[in-house]
Amino acid sequence: MLPEDSAQVVGAKIFDFFCLENGWFNNFVPGIKLGLGFLDATLSGPIDHDARKQSQLALKEMLEKGTDCGQLLGWVKAHYQ
Repeated sequence: MLPEDSAQVVGAKIFDFFCLENGWFNNFVPGIKLGLGFLDATLSGPIDHDARKQSQLALKEMLEKGTDCGQLLGWVKAHYQ
């Protein structure tokens, strides 16, 4: 992480570092919880239960299909302001 990284970038980097190995989900669920916890603590995310569940399902699908930090940042920006 760099000092100038925004909270959105840090959130994406948390998922990338803890949840991916060579672009594939490593099944480290605590990494997902850490990333979501950081984003919830620092940014405004989905409040409605259904919207939150939908955003988490989108993240799960992204991780399972293979992804990278740039795509994760896109997910963060779409769901957390």
